[in-house]
Amino acid sequence: MTIKYICTYDTAISPVTMVASDAALERLDFGASVKGSGYECGSILVHGKNEITELAHLQIVEYLEGKRREFDIALSLRGSDFQMRVWAAMREIPWGKTLTYKEIAALSGNAKASRAAGGAIHRNPVVIIIPCHRVIGADGGLTGFGGGLDVKRRLLELEGA
Repeated sequence: MTIKYICTYDTAISPVTMVASDAALERLDFGASVKGSGYECGSILVHGKNEITELAHLQIVEYLEGKRREFDIALSLRGSDFQMRVWAAMREIPWGKTLTYKEIAALSGNAKASRAAGGAIHRNPVVIIIPCHRVIGADGGLTGFGGGLDVKRRLLELEGA
């Protein structure tokens, strides 16, 4: 059995809820709950903080204060090969820049898979750290975002995008 910690922190833009083992951050969602499931099976879920959640919270606060542009925290991600490629492509989008779904799909190995890329982006397990807020529509408009379009707009404004 693996022990996983779940906790919620308030931030300047929204509460965020995290799930982490003693080795890595596994989930980071906007709001006071974690989307999806699967943490109870084979794991002991403890409501509380650990070193990983504390470090993630500190880095998010620094990011929101404009003091951090990159995150340095161990992640444990689970997804299909395509999802992993999409998440890796999003991590390459620099601070203050945006890419379209089509551009992310191309970077992930299939330029015609914009919708599939959108699905993978929607399933991003660690928002902010994997910067899904930097992905925009083909027309340059803001599109769906788990934290809401106002939060997406605020994150992009913070970065000067």
